[in-house]
Amino acid sequence: MHEENTTVLRQSLGQQSRILALAPGIQSHVLSIAPDRNTPTTWLIQATNAVDGNAPLIALTINQTGPSGVLVPILTQIGPRESVQLYATGAVNIVAIALLATTLEISVTAIGGGLIPVPPITHTANPGFVAYVAASGNSGYAPPGRRYFTMYGSQDFDMQFIDTAGAVVFDSPGNVAPAPAGPTILPPGVRLMVKGNVAAATISTVWTQSRGM
Repeated sequence: MHEENTTVLRQSLGQQSRILALAPGIQSHVLSIAPDRNTPTTWLIQATNAVDGNAPLIALTINQTGPSGVLVPILTQIGPRESVQLYATGAVNIVAIALLATTLEISVTAIGGGLIPVPPITHTANPGFVAYVAASGNSGYAPPGRRYFTMYGSQDFDMQFIDTAGAVVFDSPGNVAPAPAGPTILPPGVRLMVKGNVAAATISTVWTQSRGM
């Protein structure tokens, strides 16, 4: 009976595909999958930004409710003619917002379990050269599901690890731009902070789940 349910899910979700025209700056609901407690399933999600150019960026958010029942967002960005492939579990709700008008193509397929990889995510900061700012969207801590970072800047930049009390536990001044620094693992419980070395800088940090992805 379990195998029959799995087969039905595979066939049904193999047809769960959408082509959506996204208007600029308006969040669009893409797709929802209700939870199925009888047949735990992992979903393979493939999404493509189906336009040319260099500006129509899509920000995709996949909210998944895994075995714990806690809502966990997976965030990624898709450039023009770029595709991402990622996995989610449990109930899934997908929303998208585009910088400019573009077309999103997306499909969802039921597959087996195993490692749930998450796509890289980029955080860009524009600090001056006096005060440090966080290099992630959650106060400098590693984003959910990611631990490794690669950093590059428009000017030479300074980097620090600080603990929860604000004490510096690692200091790396004068990283040379534009050569990327990393991928480097951020230890648990510390925050990654950055600033320009002698001038204001645009500093981007790419967070990944492992050193190789």
